[in-house]
Amino acid sequence: MVELAWRGSFLAWEVSALHAEGFEGEGPERDWWATVEQHSLGWVTARRRDKGLVGFVNVAWDGAEHAFLLDTVVAVGFRRDGIGASLVRRAVEGPVRRGAVGCTSTLKII
Repeated sequence: MVELAWRGSFLAWEVSALHAEGFEGEGPERDWWATVEQHSLGWVTARRRDKGLVGFVNVAWDGAEHAFLLDTVVAVGFRRDGIGASLVRRAVEGPVRRGAVGCTSTLKII
């Protein structure tokens, strides 16, 4: 079972490792906490107790009314199970539940 959490806890190395796997490149380990604290309205984590972090999406924003999704990734062994769609749904719901200015529950993909 996968548990989704709006602004869920994570370790920076977990997200870096997930990104390296998901985007097929090592890349530098990043201070993900500094990134989300500075630039994000929120984020969603997907965890499986026996496997750890298996999905992540970042909800970046301009500090006012525009929010957008970045860094969406699901571990290779968990793709095609609906986790990515669930991450996106929760990412859209999170700001709405928090009453973010200008956010609605309508997702428009352009």
